[in-house]
Amino acid sequence: FPWFDDSEGRRVYTVFHVVSAATAGSGSDLLATRSSAPGRIAALGWLEGKSARLLFANLTAERQHAVLTGVSLAGATYRVLDADAFAAATAGPEWTKGPSQALDGNRLELSPYAVAFVTLGEP
Repeated sequence: FPWFDDSEGRRVYTVFHVVSAATAGSGSDLLATRSSAPGRIAALGWLEGKSARLLFANLTAERQHAVLTGVSLAGATYRVLDADAFAAATAGPEWTKGPSQALDGNRLELSPYAVAFVTLGEP
């Protein structure tokens, strides 16, 4: 994305959204998360009001799948930060507040180095 450094207007690095989400959970009750493939998928979760927030990060250069178990997924939504979302995510700090999509089933597909932002329960 060579245009990033030369683009006009305010831009943020994509990692901003990951750090921002994680710090928003500061002081919240953490959820017990476990990855069956800790070298490939990292998971972090916390309670936020009547909802739970989860981050799933693909730590590899290969496509990975995360399967969510042990929680109710009714009404679960998510956004994925990946190469396809790069331009929109760098446009400003509000990217994570944009529209999410409903989680269909219990499986997330993560492209290389992608991060999924998942909300369980009421947003």
